[in-house]
Amino acid sequence: MPNTLVISTFDCSFSEFKAIGKKVAKEQGYVFCSELEIVKVYEYKAMILMNCSDLKKFGAMLEQPELKQWDKDNNCFDVVYNLKLIE
Repeated sequence: MPNTLVISTFDCSFSEFKAIGKKVAKEQGYVFCSELEIVKVYEYKAMILMNCSDLKKFGAMLEQPELKQWDKDNNCFDVVYNLKLIE
């Protein structure tokens, strides 16, 4: 069950955003993130649901210079939420 939600807005197309998200997850994130789903809200907004076992490593990954530059180039802004199941 996903425990992390990222809401992203960006200026590139959704397909470009999804491609970079899948690439980064495959190259770096699968060690601490699983069950990754990228859902289109509309062309310039997406939600990423995942099960993240280490939020500190996930945060550090997002701070890498090449990803920060991609965010800047594509006016990408992410808001990360830690989810809890309501029983």
